[in-house]
Amino acid sequence: MFHNRKRSPAAAGKAGAALLLALALLLGGCGSAASSGAVPDAPASAAPADEAPSPTAGLLADYIVEYFSTVDKFASISAIPSPTGSDPPLRLLAAAVAELTEVLPWTPDYRVLVNQAHPLPEGWEDAVREHLTPVRNSMGETLSLETRTAKAFLALREALLAQGIHIELTSGFRSVGMQVETIRYLQQTYGPAYAATYAAAPGYSEHHTGLAADFEILGAGGGDVMARLRATLPEYGFILRYPPGKEDVTGVSSEPWHLRYVGFLAARVICDGDLTLEEYLER
Repeated sequence: MFHNRKRSPAAAGKAGAALLLALALLLGGCGSAASSGAVPDAPASAAPADEAPSPTAGLLADYIVEYFSTVDKFASISAIPSPTGSDPPLRLLAAAVAELTEVLPWTPDYRVLVNQAHPLPEGWEDAVREHLTPVRNSMGETLSLETRTAKAFLALREALLAQGIHIELTSGFRSVGMQVETIRYLQQTYGPAYAATYAAAPGYSEHHTGLAADFEILGAGGGDVMARLRATLPEYGFILRYPPGKEDVTGVSSEPWHLRYVGFLAARVICDGDLTLEEYLER
């Protein structure tokens, strides 16, 4: 079965209280020193400045960033307002505390793996159908994506347009039944070999999840367009799902038009590490 994250009001309240406590523990020492103007003496056993942060702090930071992959209010981590002008981790902590009491709707596992060896999880298609958002492109077509994926795609499209890159959605959610029709069309139009190369078997396509978005570039400014596009993707929770040179890992030929929403944290790790989703999940 797929991961379905829900919070009851009571659970949300406990989570908020726990995070407030964690925030106080993390920030309390420096906050009290700052308010009094005093500079505390460094402990004799102070760790070197370049020592890695504690695992607990890392897990908390990871949780908060992941939490924001499920929050509607902000399209990008960089868009989170900073009431104190503090650095991004503190902005995330402050904003997460403010939002944690929200009761979230059905939320899929944005890292779900669907490929030739991993079929769509049982019950996913029925569940995601209740949480699809229409996305209209400039060609007059209306397609659908999972709600947060749709919001992230629209924000990505706007951000790229500001860079002179105009992308439009050409394929989004596709049911298992629609996949059967797609394969039939490709076989008739381009031949069986083409269909076998570029279309997954019904039940094994990422498009069934509602988290995959195929796009077309309608206009672009100068420079390396794909490099600029790939650099922007993680800011909106997306990865290039089938990158060149990774065919032996994904089992799919390079598809520079196929995006996948995985959430902000996973997208940043995948893009920075030049990983595929398969490699990320095996770490």
